[in-house]
Amino acid sequence: MARVIDGRFELVARLGGGGMGTVWRARDLVLHREVALKEVRPPDPALAEYDPEGARELRIRVLREARALARVAHPRVVTIHHIVDGGEGTYPWLVMELVTGGSLQERLDRDPLGVVEAAVLGRGILDGLRAAHAVGIQHRDIKPANILLTPDGLPVLTDFGIAALHGATALTAAGSIIGTPEFMAPERVGGEEGGPAADLWSLAMTLYVAVEGHHPMRRANTLATLAAVLGEDVPAPRRAGALTPVLTRVLVRDPAARPDGESFDRMLAEVAASGPVGIPTPPVSPPHVHLHPGPQVETSGEEGPPPAGPFGPPPPTGAARPSASPKRRGAVFAGAGALVVALSGVLVWNLLPGGDPDGDGRDRTAGKSGSQEPSSPASSTGASTTPSGGAGPLTVGVKSDQPGLGWKKPDGTYAGLDVDVATYLARALGHDPAAITWKEVRSSTREAALAGGDVDLVVATYTINEVRKQKVDFVGPYLVAHQDVLLRADDASVKTRTDLNGKKVCAATGSTPVLLIRTNLAPRAEVVTYDSYRRCISELASGGVDAVTTDDALLAGYAAQEEFKGRFRLAGFPVTEERYGIGLPKGSPLRARLTTALKRMIDDGSWREAVEKNLPLVRTDPPPVPE
Repeated sequence: MARVIDGRFELVARLGGGGMGTVWRARDLVLHREVALKEVRPPDPALAEYDPEGARELRIRVLREARALARVAHPRVVTIHHIVDGGEGTYPWLVMELVTGGSLQERLDRDPLGVVEAAVLGRGILDGLRAAHAVGIQHRDIKPANILLTPDGLPVLTDFGIAALHGATALTAAGSIIGTPEFMAPERVGGEEGGPAADLWSLAMTLYVAVEGHHPMRRANTLATLAAVLGEDVPAPRRAGALTPVLTRVLVRDPAARPDGESFDRMLAEVAASGPVGIPTPPVSPPHVHLHPGPQVETSGEEGPPPAGPFGPPPPTGAARPSASPKRRGAVFAGAGALVVALSGVLVWNLLPGGDPDGDGRDRTAGKSGSQEPSSPASSTGASTTPSGGAGPLTVGVKSDQPGLGWKKPDGTYAGLDVDVATYLARALGHDPAAITWKEVRSSTREAALAGGDVDLVVATYTINEVRKQKVDFVGPYLVAHQDVLLRADDASVKTRTDLNGKKVCAATGSTPVLLIRTNLAPRAEVVTYDSYRRCISELASGGVDAVTTDDALLAGYAAQEEFKGRFRLAGFPVTEERYGIGLPKGSPLRARLTTALKRMIDDGSWREAVEKNLPLVRTDPPPVPE
C-alpha cells in the first residue's frame, strides 16, 4: 500500500536525496495534482538522541525554508504549497511544486552549455535571485544541483533551506559551514555573513562550471577546497567566449567591486544577444586579464605580465603550478590553518554536498549554410576595395530568413526594411543600387564578416550593445524594436498582459523571449516552443496557440506576408528594447557619412515609408540617431 503523508499526499516515487533528506514525487489526493514532497532527515537518524539542540535547529531551518519560499512569489523560484509539521521532536515535510525537467547538474553531466545558452539560463536564475534579494532573502547555496529545469528549459531555484532572512538569527554555531564549499564566495569562506553579492559570486561560478565543464576550485577534500577558494586565483576560462568579461567582473574578491544584480543582468543580456544558442564555444587560449582599481576589468589578447586579479592563467600542461610569494603563501597557509580550527567542530550534514541564433528571438532555422549569394549579376568575393563611394561595388551583409526585415525571395533578390535602409545609404555614398552585392550573414558570423573584410557594412537586425561595440562600430539605431505579442485579429480576450495567463504563448526553442514570457508577461501562461517562428505563426493562424512573442518587428514582418495579411494584430505589450544598428568594421571611414545619410532618410520621409511598407503593424517613432 502506498504511503500517505498527513492523510493527503500519496508518495509515488523517490526523486532524489542529499545531506538534508529525500525528495518524493507525490499526488495530492485533495486537489488531484502531482507535487514534490521534501522529507527532511539528517544523515544520522540518532541526531535527536545525542544532539537534541542540533535536531531542533534542523527543524527550525526547514521551517525557515518554507517561510523564505512563501515570501518569494516568482516563476523562477520554486513554489511552496503546504507544510506538514508534527510539532517539536519531529521533522517537517515541505510540499512544493513539481518541476519535471531535472536539475541543471543533470543537464551538465551530459554536456557543457554553449556560451549564449548559459547567458540566457543565467538571466533566468538571476531573475529569481533578485526577487529573493528584494525581500531580504539570500540563497547562500547557488549551485547546479539547486537549479531545476522545466520541460521547456526554464530554470527554477530551489533549496532555500539555508537561506538567511535579513534580520533572522543565525542558526549555526561559529565556524559551521553554510553552503557548498566550491561555490561559496571568499568572504563567506572567511567567516563573514556575506550579502547578495556573495550569491552573485555563486551564480557566476555556476555559469563558469556550466560552460567549462569542470569546477576550477574543487580539490581532493573539503579543507583543500576551502583553502583554494580563500587564497587561490580562479583560472581563466577557456570556453567562455563573450561570457569571459562578465565572469571577470563578478568573480572578484572584493564584494563591493562586484556589479549589482541589475548590472549583472544587463551584461548577461548582451552576451545572450551575441551568438547562437546551444552551440558550445570551442576552446581558445585564455585571455590575459588586467585588473584595475575598482570593478572595471579589461580583457586583451596582447601579451603581458601574469594577471593579479581573480583569474590567473592555468599552468601549462605538465608544468608545476607557480608557487605563491612568501607573503601570499603565508597568508594562504594561515587562512587554511584557521579553517582547520574552525572546521574541527562542524557537523557533517552542514556541508551540504550536493530559432534563435542570437538568443534574441530570431528564427533558429536561419542561415545554416552561411551561403553567400548575391542578388544582382555584379558578384564579389569580398568587400569593396573602395568603400568610400563612387562607382565601385558595395558588399552588404543581410539576413535572408526574416520577413519584412531581411528576406530572400524565390527569385534570389532581397527585400525588407534592412534592405531598403541599406539601399538608401548606398545611394547616399554614391553607389548604384544595382551594383550592391548582398551577402547572407548569420547572427553568429556578423563580427567575423566585418573584421575579415567580407562585407563593407551589415544591416541585419544587429542589436547595438556594449559587448559588440568593442568589436565593431555602429551607426544608428535605424529601428528600435520591442519584444511584443502577436494575437489573432479577432481575439478580443487579451487586453492586458495578465489576460495571457492560462493561454498558450509560443516562442522559438532556446530563445530569450521564452524566459521572458513568464517573468515579464504572464507568470501562468502555458509556454509552447517550436524550432522556428514560422512554425509558431502557423500555429497561431490555425488556432494551435493563442499568441506568439518575439521582437515586434519580426512579428510584423511575418504578419505582412501575403498568406497572413489582415489576420493578426500586435498586442502592444513592450517587454524589452532592441536598438538595431548598422554594423561597420572598427574604425571605418564610412561612419560619419552613413550617420548623415540615415538622418536624411528619416527627415525626408523615406524611413517612414519603408517601415510602413515592410512592417505595417509597427507603430513607432523614428529613432534618435546620435552623432
